[in-house]
Amino acid sequence: MYLENVTLKVSEETNDLVFDDNGILMTVEGSGTTAQNVRMTLTAWKGDFPLVEEHGTDYKRIFNENCMEDEREEVLREAILQEENVKQIEKIQIINDEKRSISVLFAGILKDGGKIGMEVEKTWQGKSGG
Repeated sequence: MYLENVTLKVSEETNDLVFDDNGILMTVEGSGTTAQNVRMTLTAWKGDFPLVEEHGTDYKRIFNENCMEDEREEVLREAILQEENVKQIEKIQIINDEKRSISVLFAGILKDGGKIGMEVEKTWQGKSGG
């Protein structure tokens, strides 16, 4: 049986691969894969993954003090839509906890009609690259 949308499961807390009780790598499939991919994109700084430098979110731009709210939303839209199974973004909400930390709430619709939603927190870490 061939599964089109399947990947290895990554822990939300540690970003490590997840093993079952028998030491077998766990997988996620379908909308779970898409949700994990979006979460990984929203938690990665753009440019941090040298094999695909466009992967991630341009947080350097988002944390720029001159960045306007609509520009922040556009940066997040670009990041979320890196995942090809996201059809539509219904809601993006940015909550500034401090100048150096934000929470991003996202809701959308997948190509198969399913729904996706999550919250991701990001803190400025003085990244020089971007």
